[in-house]
Amino acid sequence: MVRMNDLDHLLGGFTLPQARGRLVDFWAKYRVLFPRHQLWEDVDAGRKDPACCVPILIHGDEGVTYKKNGLLVLSFQGVWGHGSSKRNVDYRAVDEGIPLNFLRTGFQTRMLICVCPKELYQDDPRIWNAIFEIVVADLAACERDGIDLGGQQGRIFPIVLANKGDWSYLVSSGNLERSYRRAPKGAGDQGDFQVQGPGICHLCACGQGIDWENMAEAEAAMEESHTVAMAPPWERECPMTRLLLVDGEVNGKARFHQVDCWHSIHLGVGKSWVACGIMTLQQLILDGTNVDSRIEVIAREYKEFCRRSRLDPIIRKIDVRTFGCTTSPEGTWNKAAITSNFMMFLEDFCERRSDLIEQHERLRLFVVGTKHLNKFMRGIYANDALIPSALALELGNSLRTFIKAYMWQAHAAYSLGLSFYPLYPKLHALHEVAFELKRQSRIAAYCTNPAIFTCSLDEDFIGRCATVSRQVSPRLIALRVLQRYLAHIQSIWARG
Repeated sequence: MVRMNDLDHLLGGFTLPQARGRLVDFWAKYRVLFPRHQLWEDVDAGRKDPACCVPILIHGDEGVTYKKNGLLVLSFQGVWGHGSSKRNVDYRAVDEGIPLNFLRTGFQTRMLICVCPKELYQDDPRIWNAIFEIVVADLAACERDGIDLGGQQGRIFPIVLANKGDWSYLVSSGNLERSYRRAPKGAGDQGDFQVQGPGICHLCACGQGIDWENMAEAEAAMEESHTVAMAPPWERECPMTRLLLVDGEVNGKARFHQVDCWHSIHLGVGKSWVACGIMTLQQLILDGTNVDSRIEVIAREYKEFCRRSRLDPIIRKIDVRTFGCTTSPEGTWNKAAITSNFMMFLEDFCERRSDLIEQHERLRLFVVGTKHLNKFMRGIYANDALIPSALALELGNSLRTFIKAYMWQAHAAYSLGLSFYPLYPKLHALHEVAFELKRQSRIAAYCTNPAIFTCSLDEDFIGRCATVSRQVSPRLIALRVLQRYLAHIQSIWARG
């Protein structure tokens, strides 16, 4: 990228000289938030110039290759991009801030590092470990020594701020022992009986005698994790936190692995919220002689809403099976955009039936939760990588209100003998996001936008790489995918 003058793909379309002012501003704000990050030692010693430090992120996930086998895809990306489709028009007009990286395709904004078929590392963890050792050693050398720009231009220093991906990837890549995989399997396994479990969160002590479903207890544990040193969430430290520059604060290494709120909502608790909410709505306020006829009303109005809003409904047939079943609802789709569509639709649907909604407490709180979750998601994508603290606190409170509404609905359903609103550890992951916005808003004028750690566009990139992998020889899959990727981006980048 340096040789071909393609650094603009890490800097939102700007050249390094054009981006220097914004880089200095970004790092100045970042330093207030993370004053003990190891980068500042080099900056204060004069070894690194903030105007030459480019913030990047590591992302990893599995795509689907031949015979539905997995394909590990590792990439890096700039924190700074061209914004998002929801970005505030005024920001775009005055060209200020550090825009998010959600416009343009994955091939234009994500840089492939390596691919590896799952069959190679599934039964041999040494291969998995070797991949990360090699990749991270290379990135660590870039952080330490920089990359020569040639001539009198000096050097640039790519600085890896975080590792992001879905929770499964974070657990595997970070060797995390405290995760959703260690969640209690039955009532009484934690909290109430003070059983010391292994923990469900690498960021705090929830699940280790602390009931994560109790929001007050969980928030106290989150607060404590920033002041009291905890045992590392791993037995064998991964190369990312061992070799790369990390936050030197208490438990700062664990926070290198960042939660993806997009996955946690749209492919997690959001699906349950939608399915359980729709089943409650059809039962309490819709006319019809049976469930099927009432779901038909939902389906018809959903498609009409998508037509009015110019959205692709994606899902063509909507029936009871779409929402699992009437006794234990669960969204059966696997497209995040469907959850997003349903969330917007339900807000509109309930507003047009507000008189009926007001008669039922469960529905009133469902509307409250839906509106606040939509407000949070719209808010993070409408802003930049760093957002004003007042707005960050407002968005964090909206997410927290949704979590409280979900917990209330789960308790109400249990009291009625209903298997609605299951409690997933992803709710705690979202609570961590809300708490971090609140914490950062107390100490600085700007907060890091949780949207920079979301992976919606990365899923597009993974899908494109997986598609290429199904078009080449299985015997040379890693080599051929890399070659075709380079050919694709040469063509795309040449067109601008």
